[in-house]
Amino acid sequence: MINLKEIEDTIEELENGKITLNTCNDLANLYIIKEHLEQEDLLPDTTMDNDLTDIQSMLVRYMMDRDIVVLNIMLNTISKMLSELYHTCETANERLEFRDFIDNINCIIS
Repeated sequence: MINLKEIEDTIEELENGKITLNTCNDLANLYIIKEHLEQEDLLPDTTMDNDLTDIQSMLVRYMMDRDIVVLNIMLNTISKMLSELYHTCETANERLEFRDFIDNINCIIS
């Protein structure tokens, strides 16, 4: 998991290097992630706050660059979040919602 110190170190490294359009794009993404990491943890005992921030940043980056690596990371993060959410279900109705959701996902690719 990415931590705030790692983000700050990377920002400093990029700011001290050659500034290019790609560097600016990377810095913008890092500043967004840093801002969200510094915010209050809305879901204690989970990593979902950070994952939500990461997904937003990755979606924007993927839509701009169409980088398959970013798409893969984003989909894996979504999968991890859904797994964590599913394993917190307390009722059969909640688990049924997940089964219906999987059916809906399957409809997207068929």
